[in-house]
Amino acid sequence: MSISFLNLDLDAFLSDVADWIAGDDRRDESYKPWREEELRAFLEGQCHLTRSRPVPGRFVVHHDRAFDYWKELVARHQTQINLVHVDAHADMGQGERSWVHVVSKLLYLPPDQRTDPPRGSAFLSAGSYVAYALAARWISSLVYVYHPQTGGRDIPAVYFENNDASPPNRIQLKAYEKDGLLRTHPPPINDAVNFEPIVPFTKVAITDFRSHAPFQYALLCQSPGFTPAAADALIPIFDEYIEFDRPWQQVIAETPLKAAKH
Repeated sequence: MSISFLNLDLDAFLSDVADWIAGDDRRDESYKPWREEELRAFLEGQCHLTRSRPVPGRFVVHHDRAFDYWKELVARHQTQINLVHVDAHADMGQGERSWVHVVSKLLYLPPDQRTDPPRGSAFLSAGSYVAYALAARWISSLVYVYHPQTGGRDIPAVYFENNDASPPNRIQLKAYEKDGLLRTHPPPINDAVNFEPIVPFTKVAITDFRSHAPFQYALLCQSPGFTPAAADALIPIFDEYIEFDRPWQQVIAETPLKAAKH
């Protein structure tokens, strides 16, 4: 049976969404974090989390570290993950070049050799790690719980069945030869040379999401470049519902920040 995993990014719990951010300079005060009562209502009423029995999990500063946590869990449990991704971004590489690496390089490898890909803006990053977990065949189903402002439209069509991201849809990664890959986007479905297993996919606004069952694990990401400092006041609330394997204050103190680009 697959692991039920709740993947949370702090930027989903803001009044506004930041895009195309480089570096870790915090957002300004126009990005308003949720009120405490709103957050508790979401965690308890929509996610079935309780303070009396916190779910085991992890706190990270940069969201690509979720990939490393999933790698540990898949190896430990020898099973896949039913992923609920609550985030202001799909983290599947929209607007980046990582998809070229995935479809023309990574998918040519056996699945067990896809679990340690290169990192960087054109490879696995905080904006593309979900696609790399799909390529590793760790994800058995994916629910994208999006910020109402975005409509959940930041999903590369190339990763979907028939290269069509419009609902209803299912994820199906496909391998392509690199020659001619960039002539059209997404590339023609008939040019695909190999098809990955289909992964059920749904997307729902955070206001409408309701979990059907309790979660076994959870992760919270700070995403400093996409959140204001005021949002950090929400982290101790999450800490009541998720038993982080390391103190979140320690993780922040020990994690290097990315230099901002100007």
